[in-house]
Amino acid sequence: NSVVGGNQLFFNNLEIRVLVAESISPFIFYDTGSVFLDGSGSLRRSTGIGVRYLSPVGPIGVYLGAPIDRSFSEDPLRLEFQLGSRF
Repeated sequence: NSVVGGNQLFFNNLEIRVLVAESISPFIFYDTGSVFLDGSGSLRRSTGIGVRYLSPVGPIGVYLGAPIDRSFSEDPLRLEFQLGSRF
C-alpha cells in the first residue's frame, strides 16, 4: 500500500558546459530535486559528468551520475541517455 509518485515536483540543475567542437559539448552537473505528495518528503542530490552531441535533429546526451546521499538499495552510479531537450 505504498504511494509511488506525487502531486508536486521540485527540480534544480546546475551545469558547467564547454563547447569543444562545433557539435560536442561535455559538462559536469549538480542536481537537486524530488517528487512530493502533499509537501512531505526530502530533496535528493546527485552529481556527475556528461556529453551532448548537438545533432541536426536535436541534442543527444549521455550522462553518468552518482547520488550524493544514496540509500542502501540504490546503485552508486547511474547511466542515462537523452534524446531531445527538456525544455
